[in-house]
Amino acid sequence: MRDLEARLEKLIKMTAPDTLTLQLEDGGTAELTREDVWDALIELFFALRERRHPWETETMGIIEKAEPGQFPLVDLVNALIVSVKMHYYKQIEGERLEGES
Repeated sequence: MRDLEARLEKLIKMTAPDTLTLQLEDGGTAELTREDVWDALIELFFALRERRHPWETETMGIIEKAEPGQFPLVDLVNALIVSVKMHYYKQIEGERLEGES
């Protein structure tokens, strides 16, 4: 078990530096820690399981506003946020249409 934990920690450290300075679409910058980004990823998974929308956190907002191509992990989380939002709004629209029938 200890070996697995060590390998997972190594993988996490390889995905991004300890502190990520992100260029934002509005020309500003923001700093996130690697743990912030991993927490956002885990939060997305829990939100999917619990059928709720998680993108109202400050970290999610920063990730959404980040210019693409800076850090692959940030790009991955951003793509997942977009996908979850599309799924969520499609589900809401479907429920609305069912209610009108």
